[in-house]
Amino acid sequence: MAGVSRSSWRRWLRPDRAAATADQPPTDPGEAEAWHRRAVAADPGRTLSMVKLADLLRKRGDAAEAEFWYKRAADAGDPFAMSTLGDLHLNRGDQAGAETWFRRAAGTGYVVAICNLGDLYRARDDPAEAEAWYRRAGDDEYAMSRLGSLFAHLGDAVQAETWFRRAAGAGSTYAMDSLGGLLRDRGAVDEAERWLRRGAEAGNDFAMCSLGELLRDRGAVDEAERWLRRAANAGNSRAMSALGDLLAGGQA
Repeated sequence: MAGVSRSSWRRWLRPDRAAATADQPPTDPGEAEAWHRRAVAADPGRTLSMVKLADLLRKRGDAAEAEFWYKRAADAGDPFAMSTLGDLHLNRGDQAGAETWFRRAAGTGYVVAICNLGDLYRARDDPAEAEAWYRRAGDDEYAMSRLGSLFAHLGDAVQAETWFRRAAGAGSTYAMDSLGGLLRDRGAVDEAERWLRRGAEAGNDFAMCSLGELLRDRGAVDEAERWLRRAANAGNSRAMSALGDLLAGGQA
């Protein structure tokens, strides 16, 4: 099945979230909810309003009604709603229910759900099925990153590097960090630093931390501290620990 990109699906399903404007409208979730309810009443087939209404209800903690609206949208053919229902089932430990909804969404070509099925099978320790689903996602950067991670877990460094490179080239900052770590481990430190910088400069806190650690080990302590601080301030616990060690005069 040809994959449909995560970003293109989300633009179609969320046109109002595609880009921020200079003048943002005031936030009023209550009125927003009222208008989405009116939109669904006026047009019972308007799945976009159903999903947005469900999102608002979920955010305010009304899980039961949120699920009702996701289900209505899913039954009307909305792949985002199907995949979200899969997430809801997975979060409450219902793997069978999650798989059912992910498969329905994947049947529409929705890449997020295809990748979710790969993740589900990987969690079940079924790497062959996980790989098959990730490959079905085509050139999606997340799927390629997950393939790299899967092969790294299986001990196949050559395949892991291949997929991390493809994903990093497609813009995945997660893959940039993972590729940097793999290159560093095999002694290609200069190339590792280049990939880690790309990921860190793009805002990935794991890449910031990895770059900080690499710079620390190369003796560039001041720059290492700057990157570790950025990662720590972003909530990265590994960076917090590494920063503490650095400031205490250690490197462990």
